[in-house]
Amino acid sequence: MSAIETRPIRATETLDLRHRILRPHDPVILPTPGDTKPGALHIGCFVNGRLVGVGSLVPEPRDHAAQPTSWCVRGMAVLADARGIGAGGMILQALIDYASAQSLPAEIWCHGRVSAQGFYERYGFAQQGALYERPGTGLHALMVKMLQ
Repeated sequence: MSAIETRPIRATETLDLRHRILRPHDPVILPTPGDTKPGALHIGCFVNGRLVGVGSLVPEPRDHAAQPTSWCVRGMAVLADARGIGAGGMILQALIDYASAQSLPAEIWCHGRVSAQGFYERYGFAQQGALYERPGTGLHALMVKMLQ
């Protein structure tokens, strides 16, 4: 039986998986400016001590936000051999729990790849607006979840 756990990690620990999974064609992936904002959280999922997934949450306003506080999910990435064991869900739930424990009401949102849209919907996110292309990463949907 595999031991699966999630825990906070440093922003720099997310970079390798972000690069390999989300942007493998880029020569290098750098931290985003939001990675070091006060209040940012980076979660790693470990299976038997091996980092298999990452996700980040940063305080970031969104145009036309329905709530006074906005949190952006970024860099959700799980290794192919660890998909289907709940790693991504554990990461996303930890990010939702963190945002929910802060100032409410709030919203949590992301630019979700269309291939992950169903995943976000299972956690209460809903698409807002039309699908759109993000350069270098394909078709995306703005996914938003209200936190009360």
